[in-house]
Amino acid sequence: MKTSDKPNIIKPENEEVLLVVNKEKAQSILWIVIGILCLASAYISLFHADIISNAGEKMAPYFVIEEKKEAPNRVIQPRSYETMIGHISKISGWNQELIEGIEIATEHSKMLEDYQRKVTLYEGGDNFDELIQKVSEPSQESEDEEGDFKIVRVTWRKLIAKKLVIVITLTYEKESRQIINKNFSWETI
Repeated sequence: MKTSDKPNIIKPENEEVLLVVNKEKAQSILWIVIGILCLASAYISLFHADIISNAGEKMAPYFVIEEKKEAPNRVIQPRSYETMIGHISKISGWNQELIEGIEIATEHSKMLEDYQRKVTLYEGGDNFDELIQKVSEPSQESEDEEGDFKIVRVTWRKLIAKKLVIVITLTYEKESRQIINKNFSWETI
């Protein structure tokens, strides 16, 4: 039988080499386990300090990413038109009956006799001058041209709760002073 055909038997002279190889493997495994334990303890101490607290009280982590802010004491949640229209009286002179009772003018277009151009007219709307005598002055006013006529847009704004504003916007035709549009809305700021 050749030496290569012999079964692999550990000889006493090779036993020392085998122990050294096993000892090196054991040391590398030991260092890996120690490294994992160090990383785990660092993670727990940094991010989960309440786990290792002896007193049972929660401790704040070392890194505060975001502070929680308490909600304001009183916030009106706009749920519907009916909820918000109840606050319209906070704008001086306004109430639900007044805004809902405003008649909007009807738009009529007709061709002039010379058939050269079309003219838009408004009829049947409430007069802005009469309305402004009943309510407070608007907080904003702007003028614009639409075709052959000028329109004026006026807005009343009132802060009714933290970051919640109710808004009334009326548009009227400048020459006839008839109201051609109305809007009641709310917005967060």
